[in-house]
Amino acid sequence: MGSSEDQIFNFKELRVYILHRLENELDPKLVYHSLKHTLNVEKAVIKYGELEGLNERDLILTRTAALFHDAGFIVQYDNNEHLGVNLFKSIAKSYGYSEEDVAKVERIILVTIAHNKPKDLCEQIICDADLDYLGRSDYHKIANRLFVERQNFGITFSEKEWLSIQINYLENIHHYYTASARQIRSEGKAQHLAELKVKLAEQFNS
Repeated sequence: MGSSEDQIFNFKELRVYILHRLENELDPKLVYHSLKHTLNVEKAVIKYGELEGLNERDLILTRTAALFHDAGFIVQYDNNEHLGVNLFKSIAKSYGYSEEDVAKVERIILVTIAHNKPKDLCEQIICDADLDYLGRSDYHKIANRLFVERQNFGITFSEKEWLSIQINYLENIHHYYTASARQIRSEGKAQHLAELKVKLAEQFNS
């Protein structure tokens, strides 16, 4: 990141601030929506942003959105995206973000709400980054963390129900938006879908 952009945003200081809060204030029961998840999303934003040719300013704004997109979990489990937006907006100006910047970060964060559709490249990138793991080799481990987290907050499924939910999501609901994510992750995602179908068939035959 260039020094000129540092002067505009004070991004590094903002990043230290929010990561410190996430590390210290997130409920330990959040085994999926954890600090590690936020860092993985930011890492994927950088990767897809560079592959898609995102300009430096928009990359910083999208990284900012990645760092705050789950910050609302500090306050509550459900319907937390707006809380993450409010936290960012309450401090953004003190870190050099203009009203236009704040509005854009807000839009990028809110597109991560389930079933929202991205309208520009920044929004496409964060959607792909947020669910990058669906096509990664550690998919099953991370999906299990989500299963455990839901149980931790009183949302329970049987193993068959969870397999069916995952299959439906991968097959009928989710898709990657950027060409880069499709190229990198589609094959792995398809493999995981096939594996889940085999597991579900084994469950019904047991």
